[in-house]
Amino acid sequence: MKRFTFAIALVALLLAACGGKDEPGTQASQTPTTSPTPAVGPALVYSTTSNCPSSSCAASEWAADRKNDLWIYEIESGTHYRLTTDGDTVVEVLPQFTGRNTVSFVQGDEEQKPGSALFELDLKAGSSATELFKVEGGTIFRYDWSSDGSSVAFLNFDDEGASALRIWTRSDGKIRTVKSFPALLGRGVGLEDEVSVAWSPDGKSILVVDTFRDPPLTVTMWVLDLAGKDIVPARAGTFGRWGSDSKTIYYKDYSGSGDWFRLSASDNKRAKLAIPDERLNPAVSPRGDFIALNDGGSKPSVYIFDVEKGIERKLAAGVVPVWLSDMEMAITDVRPCTAEEECFEGPPWKPLGTASTLRAGGTKTDARFPGWTLNADVKTF
Repeated sequence: MKRFTFAIALVALLLAACGGKDEPGTQASQTPTTSPTPAVGPALVYSTTSNCPSSSCAASEWAADRKNDLWIYEIESGTHYRLTTDGDTVVEVLPQFTGRNTVSFVQGDEEQKPGSALFELDLKAGSSATELFKVEGGTIFRYDWSSDGSSVAFLNFDDEGASALRIWTRSDGKIRTVKSFPALLGRGVGLEDEVSVAWSPDGKSILVVDTFRDPPLTVTMWVLDLAGKDIVPARAGTFGRWGSDSKTIYYKDYSGSGDWFRLSASDNKRAKLAIPDERLNPAVSPRGDFIALNDGGSKPSVYIFDVEKGIERKLAAGVVPVWLSDMEMAITDVRPCTAEEECFEGPPWKPLGTASTLRAGGTKTDARFPGWTLNADVKTF
């Protein structure tokens, strides 16, 4: 069985039940290490290849190098620096801030696939990374921290293709299974496919999207309480995102129409949004006022949808927007594929190896830092 490893449907392209049994986590020290850094203010943490950060880096070259490190982009000063320097020995992926001076990541394998252990780095102390927990069998395919940093919800895929939503709790180091999903036969996926897990801002619910299901794809999105029960009926959806109120969910229909909806988790009512069906990779602004997205094609652009006014505006070239503040985002710079390049398995563009910043009003900067915004995480404090 082959399960394709795409991150927000692009990892290979840019690069690519309640009451479950408690299981002990693993406590250990492990490389990588980092030197002490000043207290990090508002910042973006991302994982990118350390030896090929320039515009010469094509996706295929990045995937072949397999030398990843964690980087920090400080929003207020506009500076960036490498956080770890051991990219020749480990692959560090899926980074997230866990606090003011702590960052977590999954140590991946040589094929850029997430591994089975979650680590945490203390930026201020500059010590070795600590292994928070390790799953027995399979991988930590996606994960998300609760807003208070007390728990991690993650999707655990085993070697047979079966998956489960599980929660690790920091206080006792235990893992419990919340909901299990059936094994898959495996299939190719496209730009509208996604696997993601996200806590609601209030920490009471979890949103799961997995469109890698075998046909017929009748259910691909779940809104669950912490016991694994449906808050609203599961449905065929992709690109699910929480609103800032923990009650609103934005998503794209995955049953054929491609329509975009705003769903209320309180009463299961939904309203259609005036977002074109070709939009991808949504990101909701911190206040919930805007949704940033990108389109397809060889020269994709980023758009902003005003939630209150119900209108969309085109901003600038780029893909995969990530909000840095209420009015500014980072985007990945790309170029069209050339006639000689093989782009038939993905979008007709390649990443340039750099990211720019973009204001909600439309002002775009030159490249701000080496890397890309895929799976990057932002903290605003």
